[in-house]
Amino acid sequence: MLLLTIFSCRPKNSAYPGYSSTSSGLYYKLLDFSDARPKPLKGHFFELSVVYKTDKDSIFLDSKNQNPIGTVMLPCDSICNKGLLGEGLMKMNEGDSMSFVLGASDLFSRFFHSNLPLFLTKNSLLKVDARLIRNLDKNEYEAELEKFEEALSTWDVEENRRIKNYLRVHQLPTAEQQSGIFYIPLIQGGGAQADSGKVVQVRYTGRFMDGKKFDDSGASGTLFEFRLGDEYQVIWGLQLGIKLMKEGGQAKIIIPSYLAYGEEGSSTGIVPPYTTVIYEVELIKVK
Repeated sequence: MLLLTIFSCRPKNSAYPGYSSTSSGLYYKLLDFSDARPKPLKGHFFELSVVYKTDKDSIFLDSKNQNPIGTVMLPCDSICNKGLLGEGLMKMNEGDSMSFVLGASDLFSRFFHSNLPLFLTKNSLLKVDARLIRNLDKNEYEAELEKFEEALSTWDVEENRRIKNYLRVHQLPTAEQQSGIFYIPLIQGGGAQADSGKVVQVRYTGRFMDGKKFDDSGASGTLFEFRLGDEYQVIWGLQLGIKLMKEGGQAKIIIPSYLAYGEEGSSTGIVPPYTTVIYEVELIKVK
């Protein structure tokens, strides 16, 4: 009976088979439920596993790849005002699993506070599958933070292992540079050498290790131009890779997280913290 009162719903009018809806427009489906502790209270924290998918079930973000622990921890106090997803999460009990359908604009503007990624439009619909693993009070949360910091101390080793495994599976040469990146030339350029202080024009595509594209300089139809060595133009690992190229060359550059978007992730929220990224780059011109 309690499950029937989790939301104020209109199940018969749901536009998505198997999903019910709230008065605010959130669509939800209970996947699994628990009789563990009730929903989080003010001052508590969520420990969640979350998978974000397009409406075609294509995964573009998964908490298991975000950090060494594989989960995310969020303060309940801030979740309640974070749009439709926040509304859904606040209704969950510890141990519950639910699937939500909501608009991409609502998720990125109100929950992530960022712009939409390139592969989505303001009218796109998304599916979010979430499991509330634990409902933590302040003391429990602080204890988990200590464990998290210990896990981070070994993250570099684990990330390097994953990169080496990626190279082996894809039969790519092990080409680690002293700078820390993995540089794999695809086409040797015959033009001018890229170097600090020079302006370069490039085309590039950024992907996660599972092949999912998160960035594409060609999406706008123009070349991307910047001065090598200038801060805040592109991530440092990409600059290091381009410096190894000559005009006309193409390369695959595998960049560990500490040379990419680091412990914070990208400002858009698309690239999670502690994430290895892979860029395929074509160096068009060196000025």
